[in-house]
Amino acid sequence: MLSAFRASLPLCIASSLDAKPSRCLHVSNIESVNARGRALWKQIHRPLDTTLEHKLAQAHPDLPVFIVHNVYGGLFADPERVTGAMLGRIATSLCAIACLRAQQGVGPQLLGHVCGLKKAWEDGSWKSDPHAGEEHAVRWLVSDEGCIWHLCADQAKALMMLSLIQRVVALQHRAGDDSSKGFT
Repeated sequence: MLSAFRASLPLCIASSLDAKPSRCLHVSNIESVNARGRALWKQIHRPLDTTLEHKLAQAHPDLPVFIVHNVYGGLFADPERVTGAMLGRIATSLCAIACLRAQQGVGPQLLGHVCGLKKAWEDGSWKSDPHAGEEHAVRWLVSDEGCIWHLCADQAKALMMLSLIQRVVALQHRAGDDSSKGFT
């Protein structure tokens, strides 16, 4: 799909895209990549971050390590760089939601990332994202109307999903910072 997307780009855009990878792991950056992954994982999934890691480890002990360090640290979190585009926390969440929505059959992951997007507003962390955009736009994206828009075009399905998200957020608030509580 990505190859088809790139092939469809006008030459003036395709020729301006980076040709060298920006997310290579080296001895000099492995700790910072892992730290960025851990920070983003906690920011999105708190207070259930530890519970989710334990649940993933039940499938395979390397699964949470791979996800936190390689997916969140190596892919989702913006790398330290001098040149190149930075996506930021809000746009990364929106991209994750769009990809999960397109994949289908990954409701729990989709739910987690919508909750994570809403948390960025609730805890104010979106303000430290220089790429987040205007406050009114972020407020709309995390609103019920915004969530319906990016969850799906079918309003009835989106309302069902939104209701589920609101219940999960309420459970998370009740769990507080004790991540041993929550889903089992």
